[in-house]
Amino acid sequence: MAQINLLKQNQGSGLGGLEITGILSKLAAFLLLFLAVFYAWKFFQSKSAEKQISSLESQILKQKQELSEIKGRDEVFTRQAQLKGFDSLISGHAYWSQLLPELAKVTLKKASYLSFRAENQGSINLAVQLPTMTELDKFLQIFDSAKINKYFTDLRMSGISKVVEKDQDYLRVDIRLKYNLELLKYKSP
Repeated sequence: MAQINLLKQNQGSGLGGLEITGILSKLAAFLLLFLAVFYAWKFFQSKSAEKQISSLESQILKQKQELSEIKGRDEVFTRQAQLKGFDSLISGHAYWSQLLPELAKVTLKKASYLSFRAENQGSINLAVQLPTMTELDKFLQIFDSAKINKYFTDLRMSGISKVVEKDQDYLRVDIRLKYNLELLKYKSP
């Protein structure tokens, strides 16, 4: 009679590759299941996004229709176009009224202007009346100081003459200088 051996044997079976194959097949099945679930989730997510897009498109269409029915809509568009044109006109216009106060700030109290001519390119021609040479020196020093005078540069004298009128004598100086073109641009209050 044959005996059954109930003791464990330490020898491996000849089919040891079956264990690895079983593990790989289980891993492949799990990966396949994971990909199927992921695909289904993405599919439902895309369907949800399509519903949201169609809902938003219908809302936009409805709002466009409501806006087109507003009374005075064309008038509002006309006014907006006019304001845009007005802004471009303002920005291109030269505001000479902003140049004169800056020139007055750097002018001595004893000095007066006999003539004034300014050009769009940034130059000014002045005829200045001053009582003495000392006052002329002070006048020139003000235009030479960058701290006091930030808008006017390149002062050049073209002539000095002594004028006597009605028992009063003074110096007449012809001056040419450059001004900063930013002075002529519009500044909102």
